[in-house]
Amino acid sequence: MKKIDHKKELENLYSGKTGKPVIVRVPLMNYLMIDGKGHPSEKEFQEACSTLYPVAYTIKFMLRPEINIDYKVMPLEVMWTVNRIDKTFTWTMLQMQPEYVTKSIYQKGVEKLLLKQRPPLIERLRFEQLNEGLCGQILHRGPYEKMNDTFKILTDFLEAEGYSYKKDSHDIYFNNALKTKPENLKTMIRTQIKKNL
Repeated sequence: MKKIDHKKELENLYSGKTGKPVIVRVPLMNYLMIDGKGHPSEKEFQEACSTLYPVAYTIKFMLRPEINIDYKVMPLEVMWTVNRIDKTFTWTMLQMQPEYVTKSIYQKGVEKLLLKQRPPLIERLRFEQLNEGLCGQILHRGPYEKMNDTFKILTDFLEAEGYSYKKDSHDIYFNNALKTKPENLKTMIRTQIKKNL
């Protein structure tokens, strides 16, 4: 059986040198998605995680004998919108799905999972394509509280290179924060950009 790690297959999008900004083009890809609001420590965010992962693993194990591929489930991703005045968060939680996961396969996976359990936010989960296009990104290593400093390195670089950028970020989390020391956490920070005229 062929083993695939899509983080390695898409190395330019899911890896990098710590603190070194780069410009990438993110292609059209499939995702599981859930919208929500609130801080990551709050119940809604945790329930979204508890919905997304069981579906992703159900699809993986359902597909494995059919396609003869054992692929790794991709890391958690979150697109943030932060209201900096009243300090509130809205977000879309995502998880990239390989090209052989289609909407009909996703629906079959959800049906199969529901025979065993009902994740808390399953009614809000959806399967969609996302085409981010041109983006700037930077790998952050360390506590989440220091991510704004790394984002500033990225935005300074983008401004110097003549790009405008979205003020909110798309973060990709490579570790389980409950099992990883803060100094060892790795997070990709990404933002959509366009070249200034």
